Amino acid sequence: MRSNGSSSQSHAYLYPNPSDGQLTLFGLEPGCNYTISIVNNLGARMTQDVIKANLCGETTLDLTQFTKGIYIIHIVSSTTSEAIKFIKR
Repeated sequence: MRSNGSSSQSHAYLYPNPSDGQLTLFGLEPGCNYTISIVNNLGARMTQDVIKANLCGETTLDLTQFTKGIYIIHIVSSTTSEAIKFIKR
């Protein structure tokens, strides 16, 4: 599940997927701010935060407090918007 507002922007990816809760999000624009929203499979927003990608275009997310299930991470910047499905085991 991906939607990207601009075909010239790079895609964000995450690993590992499935995960025990520690995720690395990469493929982001280095140094840019992103709003990260996570929703569960029922559409309820679990969390939302603003993060800044490091110089390598990565950030780490700690989702260990989430219960097992399927979630969608929405990644929004000033120029792009994407959604990635992941499984918390």
